[in-house]
Amino acid sequence: MTGQVLSLDEALHETIPAFLWLLEALPEDHPFLTLEPPQRRRRTLEALKRVLVCESQVQPLLLVFEDLHWIDSETQGSARDAG
Repeated sequence: MTGQVLSLDEALHETIPAFLWLLEALPEDHPFLTLEPPQRRRRTLEALKRVLVCESQVQPLLLVFEDLHWIDSETQGSARDAG
């Protein structure tokens, strides 16, 4: 995952902790885990947005969200705020 993200742009290095956190692969002592939950969510959404925008500049990008109708209001609000 790290290699794929960095192959898009080396400047995306700072997004790696957010993706590893999503995959539950972040080391337990990583500073990203000390962030408050809203801040962690915001940084994760920002990381996703940056990577998707970067990838869309390389090739067309299609996102499919299955079962989006199950989204909770907090996640929906966070996603709207990050847009």
